[in-house]
Amino acid sequence: MLSLDELFFMFTLRYIPNESHEIGQPDDIPEHLPHRINVTLSSGIDSHYLLHAFSLMPNFRSSNYEGLCVDFIDNRDDDEPESVKAKQIAERYGVDFRKIVIDDPLEDLSKLISIVKEPRYNLYQYYLYKLTKERTGVLVTGDGADELYLGYTFRYRKYLDSVFKCKTWEDKARLYLQCHQNDWVIDQESLFNKTFNWNLIINHLKQYFYDGFFEDSANKMGDNNLMLGPLILADLNGKLRYDFLPSNTKLASATGIVLLAPFLVKTEFESALRQYTISQKYNYEEDIGKIPLRHMLNRMTDNHKRGFGFDIVKYWQRKGFDRVVKKINKDSLCFEYINIDWWNKHLSDTTVPYINKFFQIYSLELYLELMERQPLEMRV
Repeated sequence: MLSLDELFFMFTLRYIPNESHEIGQPDDIPEHLPHRINVTLSSGIDSHYLLHAFSLMPNFRSSNYEGLCVDFIDNRDDDEPESVKAKQIAERYGVDFRKIVIDDPLEDLSKLISIVKEPRYNLYQYYLYKLTKERTGVLVTGDGADELYLGYTFRYRKYLDSVFKCKTWEDKARLYLQCHQNDWVIDQESLFNKTFNWNLIINHLKQYFYDGFFEDSANKMGDNNLMLGPLILADLNGKLRYDFLPSNTKLASATGIVLLAPFLVKTEFESALRQYTISQKYNYEEDIGKIPLRHMLNRMTDNHKRGFGFDIVKYWQRKGFDRVVKKINKDSLCFEYINIDWWNKHLSDTTVPYINKFFQIYSLELYLELMERQPLEMRV
């Protein structure tokens, strides 16, 4: 059972910084890959780069690879749907392509929470793994590329534009939180029945943002001008370490597939940190990241963050609101922790941070129900 402090972390940073909630480093990529494998394909840089890297191998045969893409019903009005661009990339390398279209990314959430054993709702990678199981059983992903090659450009510039105003490490930690503004709400103090502890969150971030570490990490990472070093280390040791990797590993294991993440094996991980300075990976003036990968692909002009994800506002309006309000009522278990007055006040709010909170509360309710039914299993 999660403690109140752990829920504070989950509802603010989206992860719990506890060793019991993380997974060890991925295994090295086998020298001899299986005869046929799947590669995640979106319209972004990471998966395109991996497929390109495979194509440069002497024994590359396009028939041995199949690109997989997840599309969401709520993204169907996009000018450039992920699957359309992903299919074009697959065709460029002559590999087969398949996609799965998801109508309701929360449909199997109770089952998925029972696997990851935490109140999360961003578990829709499961559908990609499920499709992989039906196809080859082996999936190569671009996990870690955003953190290692600086793909989260939507917050780097915001951070750099204000960090010079920060006088203390606490100011820098708070600025970092502001760059993750969709993960918490401005009235976070009112969200819980118990007093919310901001110091708990800030003190956790101290290890990255206190002054000595700030300067030392910037120098070691070739970041004297950009000053992004602490933010990048906080990212690497945040959602990637405690959210994405543990969740993806558990879901892949539950579906019975082999999950390969080339960017995260030890040699590639260390190479990404040591071979390139931060300034070589991110251009402030153009606000563009992943420059080494882009050079390889000759895609310097595409600076949008892409990947698997659904339009959370459209989904909320189409199906999410009904799903949540049908589940949660005044007698729900979640209100042992969540302030019901806050819930009633904001349920009509359709901004992304609040919708994220509604889904987190919904996942908390499912988690607590599972704890009641199978407490021993959920505590393992």
